[in-house]
Amino acid sequence: MNTNIKFLFVALGLTVIAAIFTVLVLNGTFETIDSDINVFLTSLCTPFVEQTMILITALGGTKVSFILTVSAIGVLLYRKRFYLNFLLINAMSGGVIITYIIKKMVARERIAETAYMNIWGLFTDKISYSYPSGHSVKALLFFMVLAYFIYLEIENKKIKFIGISFFALLTFLIGVGQVLLERHYITDVVGGYLIALAWLSFCIAFTKPLITYIWDVAPEGTRKIIEQKIRMN
Repeated sequence: MNTNIKFLFVALGLTVIAAIFTVLVLNGTFETIDSDINVFLTSLCTPFVEQTMILITALGGTKVSFILTVSAIGVLLYRKRFYLNFLLINAMSGGVIITYIIKKMVARERIAETAYMNIWGLFTDKISYSYPSGHSVKALLFFMVLAYFIYLEIENKKIKFIGISFFALLTFLIGVGQVLLERHYITDVVGGYLIALAWLSFCIAFTKPLITYIWDVAPEGTRKIIEQKIRMN
């Protein structure tokens, strides 16, 4: 079976699971689990752990993730990894939009005080609801695209395993940190992971066909100019 088709089926399956999970969250199915895990994790929060988690979770924040994404785009362009570049742009931009839409639809109150969006002083009047965790969505999308890059580009199996494991662990810690710092419920984090995985699978399924389509419909002169620049570099 074609790889794109496989990822499409995975994406559809994850979308169904994410939708069911979201409905269960809205119905209050996981209230006890949310409470118990929150109590357990916050009991582990020493001053050192708190400061460490603040630093780690900052990687999933809007401003930092934007800077990291722009930097990664520059590196991928320099290395002529146009497919991965397009994948990263689609994943991150679409992920932010999807997260905002679902937050507005679900409108779940935060575990602590009401939080507001703040993107370099913009949208400060917009409430940032609890579900799903935006940190979890952005962290998974960004770091899993990097992990996918390692999977495709690195031949050494040991380095490949270490790199992918590192990014997976970092994504996990960012999600856990959001609960430990009492910014989110654990179900906000799990829901964010499911939504991000579903969207990333859709991106992997459609990015190559989309690039091919754009290339096919592009004027011949434009394609020649691009090909010449690629050869020159």
